[in-house]
Amino acid sequence: MESILAFGFLRHAADMRRFLGAFRRYATSCLLLPLLVLLGSGCSTINVAYTAGPTVLAFMADGYLDLDSDQSALLKERILAVREWNRTTQMTDYARFLGEVRGKAVGNVTPDDVARAVAEARKRWSVMAEHVAGEIADMAPQLTPANIAALKKKIAKRNAEYVKETLEAPPHKTRERRFERIKEEAERWYGSLDDAQLERIRGWVAALPVNYPLALEDRKRRQGEFVAIMEAAVSRKADRAETRQRLQRLLTAWETGRSPAYQAFAAQVTAENLKLAANVVNMATPAQREILNRRAQRWVDDMNALATRPAP
Repeated sequence: MESILAFGFLRHAADMRRFLGAFRRYATSCLLLPLLVLLGSGCSTINVAYTAGPTVLAFMADGYLDLDSDQSALLKERILAVREWNRTTQMTDYARFLGEVRGKAVGNVTPDDVARAVAEARKRWSVMAEHVAGEIADMAPQLTPANIAALKKKIAKRNAEYVKETLEAPPHKTRERRFERIKEEAERWYGSLDDAQLERIRGWVAALPVNYPLALEDRKRRQGEFVAIMEAAVSRKADRAETRQRLQRLLTAWETGRSPAYQAFAAQVTAENLKLAANVVNMATPAQREILNRRAQRWVDDMNALATRPAP
């Protein structure tokens, strides 16, 4: 997953070459987005929007830290380094993995099939997160208390927007937004859906469990952890090794620190989204499956081409 990853990060990622210039879309799209939208799960199978996505370099790249020119130049170097590392060491595996997912998604799938694919995607995300954590740990000492103050201000602004869009919005509007996101991603891969298919998706989305206050609580918890990590690094109370370890844990151990209530809610959401993903795949017509097959193959070809492209 602002949603995707955060899937607001990913809304324009259908063309691989379009996100080469932006780490947030590049790093997450080439790894998680193909899996999730290919299987029809939209934004919410793994809530990257309010977990991993905004807590990595996107915090910096999106103006969260109000960087000066020297800091921005350093960040650009870090982003380019991660992008090149990802391209040269991980891209071939992403292509192979996406090819495997594509092979399953052109036939009928079960929620267990989706769960296994998500588990494989998380393994690859963990490799990426370890590398990103090191880059952030290297850069963190270059930040200042003013950067941290800007970070807190931006987080508060985004949380206020989240409250307005969820807790304060009429339930039918939030349902419609969820429906539109999933519809958009499904049609990105399968082409146009007919009215009967759209009504089925609308019903599945309406049945998804929702608890925005609980989600906001956990969102703030994770944001608070990120701010604490950065404050410790800026004040030199934590060295690079500790900063990297804490960041990596935050980016990969998503369940750690959740309240019992949120753990139960997250388990319910995950189970329902796995079902929704399988339902979307299984309702596709033969013609739509062929569209998916061609579009996914284009991604595979692009990834393989990128992996072998000479370094700039």
